[in-house]
Amino acid sequence: MVVCALVLTCGTMCAQQRHAVGGYALPIGNHREWLSDRPEDLVGKALLVEFVHTANSRCSEDVEKANEWAHTYNNILNVVMVTREPAEQVVSVLMHEYQYAYVALDEQGTIYRKFEVPHVPYAVLLSPQGGVLWMGNPANLNGEMLEQLLDVK
Repeated sequence: MVVCALVLTCGTMCAQQRHAVGGYALPIGNHREWLSDRPEDLVGKALLVEFVHTANSRCSEDVEKANEWAHTYNNILNVVMVTREPAEQVVSVLMHEYQYAYVALDEQGTIYRKFEVPHVPYAVLLSPQGGVLWMGNPANLNGEMLEQLLDVK
């Protein structure tokens, strides 16, 4: 019985570690760091992490595009928007636009540092196994590239 519980616990932990984002676990877990629901179905899906800032004029356009992808490819892709801004600012400016994407706060910049984000907007596309498929300015990622990277047929 104890061995079975240990195996199940290890299996769950290993699955979570395996889906660590590009070798990095997203250091956000408690509900206060999520402005949206927390993603529950990360295992087996690619993940697009977009670093956004409400003062950036492209942010709204990037969010719109990411939401479209999250809806279109919802069976193979999750999208997480990450911001360093205070929750009140994000909620008052953009929260109504996040329809399909998950929204996480990173006020301390932990995730930014892990991905060495050089500027905002910035995006990282990760495979279901956690490998980096693409990174850069989200304006440079289009639907055709996304489909090729995700191997959509």
